[in-house]
Amino acid sequence: MPDTIYGGRMMRHLVIILAAISATAFIPTSVDAQYDSSRFCEGYSSGYSSGYKSAAGLTSEPVTPICPTQPMKSPSDPTDDFEHGLAVGRIHGMMEGMKP
Repeated sequence: MPDTIYGGRMMRHLVIILAAISATAFIPTSVDAQYDSSRFCEGYSSGYSSGYKSAAGLTSEPVTPICPTQPMKSPSDPTDDFEHGLAVGRIHGMMEGMKP
């Protein structure tokens, strides 16, 4: 009987390991994914700057924060990653520019 319990534990561990390996297969690591995220970050930086300057009434460039992880796109978001970053960055910049 102890052999079947041990075998069950081994099988459970094996299933967990295989599930973890399978899940990592869906993490984007291709050059295209890196390019897309850099396009998002370029747009974010530009959008943050314009939003901050607009809300704060400044003409000088603000210090742009580190680019966040690109959020999931809703159907109303732009399909282009640069445009998506521009929209997200502008909102974040305006929120920061309105702070006292």
